Amino acid sequence: MEKGENKMSKELFYYGGDDDERYNANTLDEYLESFVDEWCSYEPFPEKITVNKAIPEKIPSGSCRVLENLLENLDEDFSDPDFGVATKPTPAMKKAEAAFMKVIRAEYKNYWLKTVEKIEVDLKKWCFENGYDEEWKGAEENGKPA
Repeated sequence: MEKGENKMSKELFYYGGDDDERYNANTLDEYLESFVDEWCSYEPFPEKITVNKAIPEKIPSGSCRVLENLLENLDEDFSDPDFGVATKPTPAMKKAEAAFMKVIRAEYKNYWLKTVEKIEVDLKKWCFENGYDEEWKGAEENGKPA
């Protein structure tokens, strides 16, 4: 998985809050693999890390005001300039807006995230249990582990 690549389905795991250290993953193990694979060899290899598990926030139903904004724009461009009354949405317009927003909420890739759990990971233990012991041993030989 490439650094910054979005493979998110329902969850996103990331380390810290720095965008430069962020890896998108669907599982904790997938995240840790990316973390270890992308680790900069000139920095100390941390023995323990905190991984924040986050999910996309739901887009609030009234947050977009699509119909209100559309009618306002139409009124500015096409309404009678001598009759400055705002167009009121009809029931059919409201129904169309609701259907439109349902599709947008389902299809839109939301990156506004909510942290739901902070996971403490013993990275040294994880490396030895998941076939990354050579990376850890190499870092130890160079005096890199934290």
